[in-house]
Amino acid sequence: TKAAPVADFIAGSFSRIDSFRKCPKRFYEQNIKKSIPWKQTSQQIAGERVHKILENAVKDGTPPPPGYEKLAPLAQTTRNAPGQTFTEMRMTLDRNGSPCGYNDWDRAYLRVVVDVMKVKGDVAWAGDYKTGKRTFDELQLKLTAGVTFIHLPDVERVATSYIFTEETSVDLPVVYHRAGLAQILAEPLDWMNRIQEANRTNTWPANPKKHGPPFCAWCPVNKAGLCEEAKMHAPGRD
Repeated sequence: TKAAPVADFIAGSFSRIDSFRKCPKRFYEQNIKKSIPWKQTSQQIAGERVHKILENAVKDGTPPPPGYEKLAPLAQTTRNAPGQTFTEMRMTLDRNGSPCGYNDWDRAYLRVVVDVMKVKGDVAWAGDYKTGKRTFDELQLKLTAGVTFIHLPDVERVATSYIFTEETSVDLPVVYHRAGLAQILAEPLDWMNRIQEANRTNTWPANPKKHGPPFCAWCPVNKAGLCEEAKMHAPGRD
């Protein structure tokens, strides 16, 4: 007999959705069962430092410390851009799609933290710092735009960009319009529904065939010996 769901609902964010779509098994062990103690990697620690430096530089004009001087022009350009500036902007929806507090633990269903945002009139620009290798995932941009529209009802257009800090470059924005809000949020909400269904049925399959041995090799769940599926599909077993 399968166990009951661990909660009435599972709250989500882009990082949680991304974890689930890559491997529900890993999502469950790390986020629900918490069988793997969370530990920051050196890359994550370094990334958090860059985020904080940019937050202070954009919000208060604080010069970056030695070794991070190349971030100064990026921060100054953002400060000089027209509109009201927001940093580390937290926005949350409840299960009805209405705004609620980020720490409303009994209501918060979908959380977004925007690294930097400029709002002028009915236009908003949202930027997300990326401190690692260059990537592009529109799901995160859709989620950011959709939640922004709900939290800022006067905004009719949201431009979203990835900001790559190593290159100190800003990607061309992907622009979303309020008229397409339902379509914008369709994919993020579909993934949230899949997470709720996995919780309801207590079904968290591993994805070793989808991601292959390289993905499983560094997975902390596999390293802890908690994934039989990864062992079955290890090199030389298929």
